[in-house]
Amino acid sequence: MESMTHCPNWVVQVLEYLQTASDLVGMAIISLGFIFASFRWIKLEFRSMGQFNSNRWSHMKQVRMLVGHYILMGLEFMIVSDIIHSFLKPNLESLYELAGIVVIRTGIGFFLGKELESLESNTESTVPKVT
Repeated sequence: MESMTHCPNWVVQVLEYLQTASDLVGMAIISLGFIFASFRWIKLEFRSMGQFNSNRWSHMKQVRMLVGHYILMGLEFMIVSDIIHSFLKPNLESLYELAGIVVIRTGIGFFLGKELESLESNTESTVPKVT
């Protein structure tokens, strides 16, 4: 990896470790969210197996919100990693790459956040009724 010429070598090494740690923490958070949401979903499915339960849709929204919050938190850590990366490789190409990645991740985070807000505010009002 290309190092910064105006920083001491130990600073560059620390930042490289922080970048890697931030990426790993972000992926760990997203992975844990997937695992927790999967177990919750499986538990709810077994609990309501063979019957139509109007609470089932509410529980599914809670599972979606759970995994969504984990994805948002993981994306925040990954954006930190991208910013550190751009500091370590201060060239125009790296800056364009950072801009693209941050725009994409921020866009995903924004729209996912809006969806989560909508799910949280409409949890009970959009539950289908049995007719």
